[in-house]
Amino acid sequence: MLSLLTLSTLLLSITSAFPTEPFPSALQIRQSSTENGLSAACKAVTLIYARGTNEDGNVGTVAGPPWFTRLRAALGTSLINVQGVTYSATVAGYLAGGDAAGSTEMLRLINLASTQCPSTKIVLGGYRYVSCLENLSEIY
Repeated sequence: MLSLLTLSTLLLSITSAFPTEPFPSALQIRQSSTENGLSAACKAVTLIYARGTNEDGNVGTVAGPPWFTRLRAALGTSLINVQGVTYSATVAGYLAGGDAAGSTEMLRLINLASTQCPSTKIVLGGYRYVSCLENLSEIY
């Protein structure tokens, strides 16, 4: 079994290998600012993603959707589910060191993924704010 760090490194190296692929259009990004992969059938990898500060949906529009497009192109859509974390993602929460409700939600999604899909590899990702949520998730 791959460790979380090994899997994260593998995913990062796979997606870095495709720097010339075009990013989705602004319209495609706006249409994909929400991902609820845990409501779908289990897949080999479940990416739980926290959007950046003040972004729309539960995965945002800046970094998440283009990254998901590359991951799906590299791994295949049949291998990866993406689940966004719904939380306030405000500047105040960021400056306070994280959003407690968001951390609780991230932990809930991690537990849900591991119970619903026991053989899935869970990868945590996000844009800026995610380290605050991940650190607080360890506390809750």
